[in-house]
Amino acid sequence: MTLLPPQRRALQEMLCHDDRDVRLQARELLCALTSEDQRAVLCSSPTLQGVDLTGLSLDGIRLVGRHMVNATLAHASLIQARLQRAHLQGARFVSANLQGAELQGADLRSVRFSSAMLQQASLRGCRLQDAVFTDADLRDADLRECRGSGAQWIRTNLHGADLSRAVLTQSRHVARAFQQADLRSARLNDLEAMWCRFIQCSLDGAQFDGANLRGVRFGGSTMAGVSMRRASLIGAQLQEVDLTGADLSEAVLRGAHANSANLSAATLRYADLRSACFSRADLRHADLRGVRVQRADFRSANLQHADLRGVDLSVCRTEGVDLRQARVDTPLR
Repeated sequence: MTLLPPQRRALQEMLCHDDRDVRLQARELLCALTSEDQRAVLCSSPTLQGVDLTGLSLDGIRLVGRHMVNATLAHASLIQARLQRAHLQGARFVSANLQGAELQGADLRSVRFSSAMLQQASLRGCRLQDAVFTDADLRDADLRECRGSGAQWIRTNLHGADLSRAVLTQSRHVARAFQQADLRSARLNDLEAMWCRFIQCSLDGAQFDGANLRGVRFGGSTMAGVSMRRASLIGAQLQEVDLTGADLSEAVLRGAHANSANLSAATLRYADLRSACFSRADLRHADLRGVRVQRADFRSANLQHADLRGVDLSVCRTEGVDLRQARVDTPLR
């Protein structure tokens, strides 16, 4: 079926019609066209707002900067599609295939990516406010400098994803691990990520201020200069992690495990370290003023030059601790 120009314009109007039944009829007509005619209709349409492209194969299509607000692209194939700067607010990509798609600078506010495939896709600089990624596959995706509060990542695979310099405050991450992901200088303040795992991730310079990181594991990750002010790290696993120069002021680390961690020059001022384990940790030059240390374990820790003013070391375990040139109110006996 080949369309004449007047028929093409009529179909374009039907695709964005206010009446849902008209839009469904338009999709059936679109499905009957050749792939070439389908692309001609979509690429020349003045707007694609509310369009229903369910199940269409549109690999490599160029829709740069197009208005596709509230579009439905469930089960659509958009491999290597070019959607840079597209307006996709409220769009639905249920089980859509967006592998290698280019979405740089797109507006993805309130978009639903349920079971979507986004491996190696580029979402650099996208707006992700209130976007929801459920069971989505974002392995090796480029999310650098994306921004938006309230995004949700539910059982999302972010293995190898690049989120460096992303600004995703008040986001929620459930169940799946960040593995070998790059989050350097990312701003993840007020993140909800209880029991999550950051495995072999680059977190240097990232911000987790006010985040809920209860029970989180940071195995093999680098975290130099990270900011976790007022964060909840109850029961967190920080063994052997590099936290050089980190800011953990007023953070809650009750029951956390930081055995052999590098916390040299870190700031833990007024943090809650009760029942936490810092055995064999490097805390040289650390600022520990006013921390709460009841039942904490500092056995064989290196606290040379640390500032421990206002800390009662008699209520924690300190066998073998090195306090040379540390600033303490009452020396240990």
